[in-house]
This record gives sequence, structure tokens and C-alpha cells, in this order.
Amino acid sequence: MNGLFLHTGNRLETLAAELAAVTSAPLGSPFTPEVIMVQSLGMRRWLSLQLAERLGICMNAKFPFPRTFLDETLRRLVPEMAPPDGFAPDLMTWKIHRMLPALLRRPEFAPVSAYAADGDGLKLYQLATRLAALFDQYLVYRPAMLLEWERQAARPGEFLTPKGDAAWQAALWRELNRARQLHLGAVLERVKQGRFATGAQWPERVSIFGIASLPPAQMEVFLALAAFCPVHLFLLAPSREYHGDDLTPKQLARRGLTPSGEGHPLLTSLGKLNAQFTNVLLEADEQAGCRIVNASEAFLEPPETSLLHGLQRDILLAQSRGALPVEEALAPQPVARDDTSLQLHVCHSAMREVELLYDQLLALLAEDPNLKPRDILVMTPEIERYAPLIHAVFGCPEFPGLRIPYSIADRQPRSDSPAINTFLSLLECVGTRFTAPEGFALLQSPVFRHKFGFDDAELARLRHWIDASGIRWGIDPAHRAALQLPDFAENTWRHGIDRLLLGYAMPGNNRTLFENILPQDDVEGGEAELLGRFVAAMEDVFSTLALLDQPRSLGEWPGVLRTVIERFFAESSDDETRDVREMREAVQRLELIAQQAGPQQWVEFPALREHFAGLMGEAEQRGGFLTGGVTFCALKPMRSIPARVIWLMGMNEAIFPRRSQAPQYDLMSAEPKPGDRSPRDDDRYLFLEALLSARDRLRISHVGRSLVNHDKLPPSVVVSELMDYLDQSCVFPEGRDARQSLVIMHRLHAFSRSY
Repeated sequence: MNGLFLHTGNRLETLAAELAAVTSAPLGSPFTPEVIMVQSLGMRRWLSLQLAERLGICMNAKFPFPRTFLDETLRRLVPEMAPPDGFAPDLMTWKIHRMLPALLRRPEFAPVSAYAADGDGLKLYQLATRLAALFDQYLVYRPAMLLEWERQAARPGEFLTPKGDAAWQAALWRELNRARQLHLGAVLERVKQGRFATGAQWPERVSIFGIASLPPAQMEVFLALAAFCPVHLFLLAPSREYHGDDLTPKQLARRGLTPSGEGHPLLTSLGKLNAQFTNVLLEADEQAGCRIVNASEAFLEPPETSLLHGLQRDILLAQSRGALPVEEALAPQPVARDDTSLQLHVCHSAMREVELLYDQLLALLAEDPNLKPRDILVMTPEIERYAPLIHAVFGCPEFPGLRIPYSIADRQPRSDSPAINTFLSLLECVGTRFTAPEGFALLQSPVFRHKFGFDDAELARLRHWIDASGIRWGIDPAHRAALQLPDFAENTWRHGIDRLLLGYAMPGNNRTLFENILPQDDVEGGEAELLGRFVAAMEDVFSTLALLDQPRSLGEWPGVLRTVIERFFAESSDDETRDVREMREAVQRLELIAQQAGPQQWVEFPALREHFAGLMGEAEQRGGFLTGGVTFCALKPMRSIPARVIWLMGMNEAIFPRRSQAPQYDLMSAEPKPGDRSPRDDDRYLFLEALLSARDRLRISHVGRSLVNHDKLPPSVVVSELMDYLDQSCVFPEGRDARQSLVIMHRLHAFSRSY
């Protein structure tokens, strides 16, 4: 039976059981893959394990992201759709980069012409990047606006009908899509109107799992798709009650109202994303003229056996305890003295947080023999900042017998790959003073050690030579002159290398000059071979920097980058082979972009370097998720993975939730609509999901004291809201409030005095 079937519940485990029941019904052919849309790699991993546990095996299942699935499906329905990646942000970036210099002379572009008027190629590229990302959002959230701009192309007298920022953006979009290709917005409009190829092959069954929100236009397409095949939407709902019209405490205060006891303040404050998506579902259902079928509702009420479970129960029932008026409020929940289900830990630094985490997890594992490391999930908004600290503490325990197995997910390739980091570091040396520390950092990287055979003792010797020969910065006088600095030779790399070579050939005794060069006498005997390798390595670096430090057309840069890769990066171990493959794939992607971007334009290296670093950042993120040990991962939207113990680390005020920083010319932020993405609302809902996903214990930690003067530093606003509600809704032992009972202040160091 076709239609959109809605499965709701407050636990992902029950939704996974519902999905297993749905997918247990065989498709028409055993070779037809099961399509299950997810929004993160972590959810894909968790869900595949859940299906394998319930069905005995999970195979021939595809877990695409929604936009990838829509692009593949819509291309079958509308074959004349623009080519794959035709409107990808990286391709639009270079098209806009090529068009902007001419367009900025037009009167409607006056609001942005001053920004790029100085001819800075990097600024022009950065502006093009921001505009491409903005148009990509318009394609998803404002397709009707783009279509209206395109219709104005047939009415030249109305070109300037939009005013202000809309005028120049409309003109830029018309130039960008002068060929009138069918982009995602145009195809979505056709499908919603039923204008697609007859005899198109529809998927047999589609499932959407654990996605908290979808753009309205995409939701309408899924409803249109539901007329031809069953579409199952598995939605995690924090409450069984509708809370779309509830007012937050701030909104009540602005209107001079007091809390009525109806609804839950945390659900209202943190659950805005879920409320908006519910409204989007209802509105899309009305516009599509069909009916959403409530296939199942699986809401499990947690027992009030602990503070955490009581909080989850109140959110599920949308009931507020201790609210005014008192005679209508539910009785506050009593909290036992030994209740440790929810705690807030305050530390002086990120390192102290990780040390505390290690000690606390050891205590939890010793206290509960049934608790396993795989039952623990640690999330942080700054995974790149905490990852080295995690490796230092968990990877090198004081006692080997107390090692806790762990894995870190969501890391960028550069952070976890010495080869990629060396390659990008080499690119970053172009256009700089190329100081002695920068050059030595390249020499001691694993890539250079492997290629030129440097060991630890030889690197120590090279460090001494660099320092003793007076190398400080600059390759040679010409390099210094190119930086508009005095072009003297002393203290440059070439001058220092000449001193080392001359010192091996003849004694200088620190006073005899030869051709105005003072020999450096440190190189003797068998060290000549090491000196030769050192000179060969630096000559390769110098020639590479010279090769890169000049503008070229976009189509020429891929060949140059391939030359650099072949010069320095040899494939040896499996990890290095993977790293080199990712670099080559990024170069191949750049080559494809250059072919599709149209007429070639000159691109300065700083702009090319920033773009290539972005391509490398889009590679598959490193680290394992749910590998059997404690999982460390980023605190990101759609990451509501249940676990017995959830620890939220680094919940600092300035970090979480993210602050929306839309550019001034963003037309979406000027006129927001229901269903628009908001990073701040996403993060607030993510915190609510974390509250509901903790099965036994929830731990929160943040840097709450200054290392300098011990001043208090506030936690994230969502943590403060949680504490405020617990103050209102709970009765703690000995008349304490929530902060006195749940907040644990830790010492600066493990053995330092207590404040």
C-alpha cells in the first residue's frame, strides 16, 4: 500500500524495532536494495547494528543522505535535470568567481562592489564561496524565489524589481543559470505538480529514520513520492503532546504572564525544531492533498526511579512540576541522597576535563560490572580541540591494566593523517617568510623522514646545523624582495646551506671568509651524506614553493598539484596509501570543476589553496563509531544515539549552542520562514535529544573556573536552563538547591588544595 506512514516514539530502540518489522517484508527482488535515509554516518553505523541484531543480518541496504537520494531519484523522474554536481557549491564558487569582476561594475552590485574593489584575489574568492553556499541554501529552502528570478529574465523591464540585496543577487543568479538548466528547485516544482517522465522507475520502499527536520520543499516531494510507493518516516518525538504553540519562559515574561503549569519549559525552549517540523508536516500534508497515516506510536514512560528518569518522564508528558500557580502544579520530585543519575562537573581546563572523565569512567566501570565501554558515549562540540587530549590521557594510562578501550570519530582528515597535514602545511608555506621553524617542521614530518631517511639523531643534528649556520627566515634575497622586504642574503636558507657546504670543503675557524661567506665548520667526515640529503630535501621544497607561487588558470592547477604529490608522497603503508588516494581524489575533483566552470580564469595560489583545503576537509571523516570501546564524537545535529552513559564534555557558554552568523545580505535571515535551518535551534534540540538518549546516567562537564584567577565561568545557556528547571521541579536533601546538589567543583590539579 502506498502512502506516507508516520512512526513516532521517544526511544530510538523502539523505532529501530519498527523499522526492522517494516523491512522484514521482502521486496520484489532479492537484488533490490533497501533504502533507509539517515543524516549522519554515526546513525548509519548504529542503525545497521540494530537491524543486524533484530533480523540476524543487515545486507543489501543503502543508507543515503536525503539530498543524495532526492538527486538520484529526481534525475530518473526528470532526465533533463542539470548534470550531477551542476549546481554544487564548489562549482558555483568558481563560476561566481569568474563572473564577479565584470558584474561588480553594474549599479545594482553597489552594496558589494566596495568589498572586492581592491583586487584582492583571496577576498574575491571568499566572497564567491559565501555566495555559492547561500545559493545552495536558496535551492533547498527558497526554490520559488529562484524560479521567480529566472522568470524575470523574460521581462527585461523588471530586472530591477527586487530592491537592495535582492536586486544584485537576482542578477547574479540569472547570469549563473543563463543556460536555464533544471536545478533542484525547478525539478522539485515539476515533481510537486506531477510533471515527470511517464514510466519512471519508482523505488519499491523508502524509509527515513531519525531525521529531526527536513526542508518544506523536500517534504512535499516525499509526499508526492508517497503516491507511488510506501514512504515510512521514523520520527523521534521528545513528547507525545503537541507543543508547537507553547510559549517559552522569556516570551511569557515579555507578555507579563506567569507560567501556567501546562507544558514543559525545557520542551518549549529546546524543542523548537521538533515543533516546527511537526507544523511543516501538517502544512505539507494539506498542500499535497493526501493524508499522513499514523502507522505507530511507541512512547515508553520511564519510571520515576531517578532524577534523570523523572526529568525524561516530565518531558514525555509535557508536564511541569513546581510551576505557578502552586495549587495547580504537580508536586516537586524528591531526589534521593545517593541519586547520581545526573551530574554537572566543573573544571579549570580542557585537559582537566579529560583527566576527570577518565577517572569517573574507571569508577563507573568498577561500580557496575554489567557496564561495558561500548555502553558509554562521550560527545563534545570541539572534537578537534579535545582529540589530542583524549589520546594523551586514554592512550597512555599511568597503569596499563587500567586502559579503557576507545575510539574517536568525526575528526577531519588533516587532524588524523600526517601525510595530508604535511601536504597542506607545505602549501601554507607559499607566500610566507618561510622561517627556520617552518622548514624544520617539514623535515621532521613522517613524510620527509620516510622519503629522505632522517632518523631522530639526524634530525637533532639538522636542528643544530640550522641554528648554528644562522638560518632564520627567507629562502634567498629574491624571496625576501618578493615580500617587499630588504633583499640581503644573511640569515636566509640558501646562505646557511652555503655556509654548511663550504664548511665541509674548507676550514673557516669562524674568521676566514671565502667569497664573503663564513664557512660553518660543524660538518665533518661521514656527515657529508646527511648534509647531501638535507640539501636535496630543501632544494625540493624551494623549487615547489617557487612552482606554486604564481597565478595560473584554474585548469592548470590540478597538474601542478599532482606534480607536488608525486614529488614528496610515496605510497608505502596502508594508511599512507589511503591518504595519497584522498589527495589525488581531491585533485581529480578540482580538475572536474575546472572543466565544468566554463572559460578559464586566472587564479592566484592563496585562493586555490583555500579551495583545495576545503576539498580535503570534505573527505570522509576519520575515526571509528561504535567500535566496541568508549566512543568519542562531535556533538552535532542528528546524533541522538542512545547509550547507558552519555557524557557531554566542553559545554562552555561561548561554544554551545552555536550562534547564527548569517551574512547581512542573506535574504533567508531577513525573512525567515517555518522550516528554515537555524544552527542555534539545531544545537538546542540536540541537547534535548541527549537528555532523552541517556538511559542510566547523564554527565555534563565544562570549564567553569579561570586558570588565572579562579573566577567563575558560566556553562552553556542550555545547561543553565536545565539547572533552573531542576531547581523548580525537585526537592533535594537537606534543603539544597540543584546547583548545590548536582554541581561538583574539581580542583585545579588532581592533588592541588581545594578552594
